[in-house]
Amino acid sequence: MWGQYKPGRIEIGCAISLALYAAARIWSGSILAELAAMLAVLVLASCLAVKLARLWAGKLLWRVRNRMIVLYLLIAVIPAVLLGKLMLEGARYLAGQIAVYMVHSELERRLTIMEGIARSVLRAPENSRGAVLDRIGMFYEERFPGLQVITEDSSHGGGDTRGVVAKDGLLYAWARVSGTGGRVTVATPLSKKWLAGLSPGLGEVSIVHFPGGETAPGQKPLQIRTHDKSVDDDEEVPAVPASTGRFDVELLWGSKIPVALWESPQQSVTALLAVHSRMSALMQILLSLKTESPIPTLLYVLGISLAALELISLVLGVSMTRTITDNVHNLYEGTQRVMQGDFTHRIRVRGNEQIAELSRSFNRMTENLEHLLKVAKEKERMEAELEIARGVQQQLFPRQAPAIKGLELSALCKPARSVSGDYYDFQPLHDGRFALAIGDVAGKGISAALLMAMLQSSLRTQLHAGLEMAAANGSTSTFLSTSRLVSRLNQQLHADTSPEKFATFFLSIYDESTGLLTYTNAGHLQPLLIRAGTAQRALAAPPTPGATLDSGSRRAAPPCPSYSDVIRCDVNGMIVGAFASASYDESSLRMESGDLLVGYTDGITEPENEFGEMFGEARLIETLLKSAHMSLDQMIHAVMEEVHRFTGSAELQPELQDDMTMLLARRTL
Repeated sequence: MWGQYKPGRIEIGCAISLALYAAARIWSGSILAELAAMLAVLVLASCLAVKLARLWAGKLLWRVRNRMIVLYLLIAVIPAVLLGKLMLEGARYLAGQIAVYMVHSELERRLTIMEGIARSVLRAPENSRGAVLDRIGMFYEERFPGLQVITEDSSHGGGDTRGVVAKDGLLYAWARVSGTGGRVTVATPLSKKWLAGLSPGLGEVSIVHFPGGETAPGQKPLQIRTHDKSVDDDEEVPAVPASTGRFDVELLWGSKIPVALWESPQQSVTALLAVHSRMSALMQILLSLKTESPIPTLLYVLGISLAALELISLVLGVSMTRTITDNVHNLYEGTQRVMQGDFTHRIRVRGNEQIAELSRSFNRMTENLEHLLKVAKEKERMEAELEIARGVQQQLFPRQAPAIKGLELSALCKPARSVSGDYYDFQPLHDGRFALAIGDVAGKGISAALLMAMLQSSLRTQLHAGLEMAAANGSTSTFLSTSRLVSRLNQQLHADTSPEKFATFFLSIYDESTGLLTYTNAGHLQPLLIRAGTAQRALAAPPTPGATLDSGSRRAAPPCPSYSDVIRCDVNGMIVGAFASASYDESSLRMESGDLLVGYTDGITEPENEFGEMFGEARLIETLLKSAHMSLDQMIHAVMEEVHRFTGSAELQPELQDDMTMLLARRTL
């Protein structure tokens, strides 16, 4: 989808608006033009973002699996997360309200006590008020440190009041009562420790100015503050309780309270009674436990359990979604198989997602039904013709090896398909000479088989023509030269076939009277000459690949470090049929009694096993040496069987990787 994305009018407009905005900032100098360009950029960028989001969503939601996962997230996961967040925030709100209520109620209770102290002083006779104040100081010294009692005569009127008052920027808790005996004011300075003592163990309590709170007309907001320390007390101020765990959340809440002015109590400003605590401290106070309460831990365990259940639900939901979508995907694959032959019915196509694409695939399968039937019939006809061609090709191979004095011959070709592109031949000449040939045509199937037939026909024609010319001129060495025969064969194939058609070819002429083998190797795998006696030594020391000793030919081969008696034939030129001007040489070697000549194609050495390892020449040689005591037919069968065992084939014939051809010649004199 992204690969097919093409910019449209929105993208072009966005680029133009960006250019106009940059020009307005650099050259215009007009704020109005700059704002207009900026507005255009924002609008077009928003449209582009919506377009890209729709493309991305379309790509993401194309698969049914992704659609179901997103649906599960919208229905289950997101509401659960929001509900959990709502519950957490609700719990924090409720806990904060409770904490503030506890502090505020205790403050009201102490203000009520202070009001009672003032009334007690007011009711006492003037001559005994000193003794009353002493008793009050002794009794309330700890609860109201720095308590101040102010008595005034009856000339100071006014009603009763109590609460928090600000005097010289400092806060006091006070109560004032009036009566016939005068007016009594009781006040105690507010410190952080005193405020924290309203609810011991809860945390830090403070009174601060409330931003935007009510003030008296013409009155500026006061910078109110509590006393730093309690009177006659230098102990540290209680702080926020330490966290008891990862989920022990902080509580920071407040409640508005009025703060009166000492000079004019009828006027007041709005302040905030703030509490800074933790959930564990509040729970411990509510449950009245001296040790740590297990309730927070239980709540945490419950929360973790709910989260684990939600995670399990998510995994199960995804698993169920995958099960459903896998069924759809299997159905999609089933329709692809149906397109290869089966026909049922066409289905209705809706939408543009994976199921719709599945429906279109099914309908395309039905449209191809007639074509598939024709293909099946054509295939049957081709198989019948291939079987006929296979029978014809089998007639092209020599039916049996010629009887050669002192030389035993055997050959076998197993095609990978019905017909083969490999070739071997035995042709008797005169004066005790015989032509031995093996080749490998490029490719497989019918085209390779046709070229193989042409190669055989051309070779036999060249041999017969050479014999006739030799008989006419009385010399066989010139007209039966392997290099000249291969050269003429190359020119003929090049002239009669297309450039991509070629073959590797090995042609040799054996003289039974001398045991001399003259050959030309045109790009074929080097045939092997195994000297007599190698098999016995190989059983004692397993062979490994290496080079060969001097073959006795015109160009000596390099020595072999492991197979001292295995000789590889020379390569005398390039493949035949590729270039008309290619030139070829010839080599010769003398076969001694017991020597074995092995010609083979790449179908023997290049098959691979499941690890990608080729059978290779070394295993071929080892197999030949182990079976040297057998007949040639048995040796060929042993090699074929070893190749199939190496590649993991259960039987010899089915599913060959390439045509397998071998030609063996063993001198017996």
